[in-house]
Amino acid sequence: MNDITIHCSVCGHIGPVSRAGEKSTREAYRCSQCRCSLRFRDQASLIIDEYGLGMATNLEELVGMGLLDKVRVYEAAFGGPYKRRIQQIPHYISSYFWEDLKPGESKDGIRCEDLTKLTFPSDSFDLVITSDIFEHVFNPDQAFSEIFRVLSHGGVHIFTIPIELPIPEKSVARAELKDGKIIHLKEPLYHRAGDGSKSLVVMDWGKDLFDLLAQIGFRTKAIRRSNCVKDFLPSISFISQKI
Repeated sequence: MNDITIHCSVCGHIGPVSRAGEKSTREAYRCSQCRCSLRFRDQASLIIDEYGLGMATNLEELVGMGLLDKVRVYEAAFGGPYKRRIQQIPHYISSYFWEDLKPGESKDGIRCEDLTKLTFPSDSFDLVITSDIFEHVFNPDQAFSEIFRVLSHGGVHIFTIPIELPIPEKSVARAELKDGKIIHLKEPLYHRAGDGSKSLVVMDWGKDLFDLLAQIGFRTKAIRRSNCVKDFLPSISFISQKI
């Protein structure tokens, strides 16, 4: 496929992008300036649509214009392109999960949190961001419920997960946790975690994700931000609102 000129929704750079040999479409078409892949740019577009008031076109503008100054943001991330740009706003908290650290404590300046047992009070945040995390979470229903709890009324969870197209009817567990031990139900598959370690994929998600989120109390939309380009169709972002 020929190069495509994009306006990066993360850094604002305008320039060509190409697949450049990446196997995954979602991880390809990286901005030549900030190196953000298609999935990060598409997810950032949802954040901008939610809070940009039609004025900001990228995250750097969104922050620079002060449009997030009153928004309480929690991002479950060790690092990444959003944290580098959003952490300067007044009400931003990020976290990572270490098994050997008590939730709520910090390591190297980063808070430890277990998504299934968040230490934050209810109604603490207006926006929660997770990027390709929920395929790695045991007891994801409990983690989604915790995000629902800590969100304010009308608050949103903007997230991505890898998902096959067409979307399967049912989610399939790849592994489960029993008595503290991991039981593999399918051939082990790993992604690289935020700290560079390996992270086991425990769930292949399907359309019943929407039923799960609705039962918790979310109204969820699956959104394509680049559906005018055929090769971009596998990139889907999700926005769940606490209603």
